[in-house]
Amino acid sequence: MAKAGKNGKKSTKSNLLKDKKKKRPRKLGLAKFINGSKKRKESEAKTSERGDDESKTTSKLTLPKVTNNLDLLDRCKLQMSSSILRLMDEKLYTSDTEGLKLNRQNFLAYHDAYSAVCEKWPTKPIDYIVKFIKKRLLAKKSIRRYTFADVGCGREPLLKQKLPPKARVFSFDLVSVHEDVIEANMDRLPIDDESVHCIVYSLSLMARNLGKVIVEAKRVMKLGASLLIVEVTSRFEGKEKVWASKLERLGLKSKSIKSLQPNGYFTFFHFSKTNSKLDYSNSCLNIELKPCVYKSR
Repeated sequence: MAKAGKNGKKSTKSNLLKDKKKKRPRKLGLAKFINGSKKRKESEAKTSERGDDESKTTSKLTLPKVTNNLDLLDRCKLQMSSSILRLMDEKLYTSDTEGLKLNRQNFLAYHDAYSAVCEKWPTKPIDYIVKFIKKRLLAKKSIRRYTFADVGCGREPLLKQKLPPKARVFSFDLVSVHEDVIEANMDRLPIDDESVHCIVYSLSLMARNLGKVIVEAKRVMKLGASLLIVEVTSRFEGKEKVWASKLERLGLKSKSIKSLQPNGYFTFFHFSKTNSKLDYSNSCLNIELKPCVYKSR
């Protein structure tokens, strides 16, 4: 016997099956999608109703993921390092060699900041200098015959560490925190006259009286020795050749000038010593570079 429905009509099993089929979604997986979307909407509605009260009591839910936290921490460290670097650079770039003095604590803080910023550079000046030395200067002569001076080497004697062990390298900086770094001012290097085959200044020509610094470099260079310089390109204000010509007036022949790729942020200079003269007029010693002074924030 068939039972009567609410509307008074008799219902059969076939009618019940037809009603169920009408309610079901026709495409596979659509029912799950509809049910899932309903659940998401309901959970979002409940979350919005709870509001700020729940966020205060359960603060863990509002914290970013660990990876985002680390990224933010790295950005903060980099920003702090940049600020320290800017402050110390302003002091170093606006002083003569006589006024370049740093205590151990400030020296370490400066180079910690420098290392953090340096990691972001696609091209590191000291790495380019090492490649140049190996390819151009050591191609024909034995490394044992070469003596190098790295002036303003920083916290570690990187040139010595990156060249072959047999290379003889003197590393100098204002403060020594490494057993292989000699504490010295760049205008008074504790090394004999004409005793160096190659002298290197990697981002270290920071003093205002650069003429005196270059003459001191020439003093320790052998005749025909190489002077390698890498500096920030913006310091030359587009006048790299004009600046190189000033060094030529001091008896240093310009052999090459190259913008370091991929971004041209640094410029490389290669000079060689042509004579042993050390006495020059003040006009010849007037060799300047734009200081890296930053705008106040």
